[in-house]
Amino acid sequence: MKKFLTDALVIVLIVCLLLVGMELVVPFFKNNYSYKNQYMQRHAGEIETLILGSSLGYNDINPSLLAGRTFNIALPGKNIYYDVQLLERHLPDMKHLHTVLYPIHCDMMIMRDYVAKSPRNYMVHTFMGLEHPCKKDRIYTRWLSLSGSLNIGVFNTEVSLMTSDSLGFYSENEPAKQRPVHIVHHEPIKQEEFTQHLTQLAKMCNEHGVRLITFTCPTHENEFNKADAPQICQRAIDQCIQNVRRQFPMEYKNYMSDPKFQADSIYYDWSHLNKTGATLFTKQLKEDFGL
Repeated sequence: MKKFLTDALVIVLIVCLLLVGMELVVPFFKNNYSYKNQYMQRHAGEIETLILGSSLGYNDINPSLLAGRTFNIALPGKNIYYDVQLLERHLPDMKHLHTVLYPIHCDMMIMRDYVAKSPRNYMVHTFMGLEHPCKKDRIYTRWLSLSGSLNIGVFNTEVSLMTSDSLGFYSENEPAKQRPVHIVHHEPIKQEEFTQHLTQLAKMCNEHGVRLITFTCPTHENEFNKADAPQICQRAIDQCIQNVRRQFPMEYKNYMSDPKFQADSIYYDWSHLNKTGATLFTKQLKEDFGL
């Protein structure tokens, strides 16, 4: 029995050392989060157009195709309250900023990563110093082992590799090998909260004389698992836009079901464009908004 307890204690100590080691090592990795944070620290004052948002901005908008100094600080799964913090932090120093691009999808009104036990919340806190909005749950955003998934450790490419280009953009070259019909429910259950955060973005842009351009990115019809889902999604977005515009100026255009962007060949999966699609879409944005 004594030997068993001794062996068990040794195993527990080894596991604890491994966890502590991962906590100490991960912040030194160069990845999309650390790169974009460092870029903003060094070049915020030079940026003229800033692309915010989640994977839709990250995968669908190529900053190299837009005029002037443009940077893409969008990241997969990044919720809007983090973009509010980013603007609050950097806007005072962004003397040349004249345009902010923010892609919207009703899935962003679900705010899946609002639950503090999310690996991506850990990432934005560790590498970008951003805070989860629920103070009582912030411990989960500050420790890798508590973040909800150990698969975000040192062997996860999101931690250990930088996949974006120098301007923050990344998109797959080809369609995914398997693209099943999306099974996610699109009910915008946090529409009111999302609207409040978008209003904050619009307010800050207005106060600094920055043009805020929002839009719904193209989505393949196979993205939706219910016939009425696109209408539910777009109705929630329209209501959000109307509520924000009652207080602050904001431009908006809907590309969700645009027939020009329905070909299978321009999508990586049904909700994200591949590099060909991103090129087409970015050029369309440039033409429509004079970018």
